[in-house]
Amino acid sequence: GGGEAEADVDGQINSIEDDNEEENILYMPGFDHAKGDPEPNVYKFDRNLHSVVICEGLYLLHSHHGWEGISDLFDMSIFIN
Repeated sequence: GGGEAEADVDGQINSIEDDNEEENILYMPGFDHAKGDPEPNVYKFDRNLHSVVICEGLYLLHSHHGWEGISDLFDMSIFIN
């Protein structure tokens, strides 16, 4: 599980870009390897309370298969080899 074909790329991008009614609220999908599929809106962040959010995932830096441009949605990216 967790491969690029299984990931909800559009859901990830839409949740970051979304201008919902609660404009200071950001919902992010999660992934449970035991279930094998991404789940929408697992994590909720209030921009007034959370000034730093750390997102982990190899595909957040991936530049193919629909992931193009997702790294541009983050202020900082760090790759640890």
